Amino acid sequence: MTEDDPEVVFYGTKILARLLVVHGATYVGKFGAKTGGFAIMRFRLKRWWDIAPLWPILFSILFARDVADINFERSFDLFSLLETFSNCRVVYSGILPVITAMLQHGLKDVLRTQDDPDSPLAERGNGQAATSSSIVDARFRSMSLTKELETRRKPILQILSGYS
Repeated sequence: MTEDDPEVVFYGTKILARLLVVHGATYVGKFGAKTGGFAIMRFRLKRWWDIAPLWPILFSILFARDVADINFERSFDLFSLLETFSNCRVVYSGILPVITAMLQHGLKDVLRTQDDPDSPLAERGNGQAATSSSIVDARFRSMSLTKELETRRKPILQILSGYS
C-alpha cells in the first residue's frame, strides 16, 4: 500500500480484503488490534480516495463479503453498490476509520481545488461554470481498474497536449 502505482495498491488491497474475510473474525481481530493493520490502512489508503474500485473492496471488508463475488466491470454508482451490498450487515467495523479517512481526504482535496481556476468545473480564462454535460462526463465512474486509470490519465494527456 506504500506503492505509487494505483494498480499495485488495488490488487494488494484486494488480496488483503480476501484474506481478512475468508479467515474470519479472529484473524480480523488480530489484524486490527495486535498489528494495527487498520491504522496502517487508514494512513496509506487515504490518498487513493479517488480510485473508485477501492471503495467496493473496503465495503466488502465492512460487510464480510468476499471480493471474488464482486463484479468490478460494473459502473460505480449507487444502484450497483446497493445491488452488491443491500442484503449485508456490518460485520467488521474496524474498517470504518479507513473509510472515513478516505472520505475526509477526498473532501479536503475537493475543497482545496474548488477555487482553482484550472478546476475541471470551471472554464479556463473567464471563470464561468462548465456545461452540465461536461460535469456529467466527469462524474461517471467505473469499478473497473483499467477504465478508472484511463479516465484519470485522460485529463493529464489533454493538459499536456495543450502545451505542446
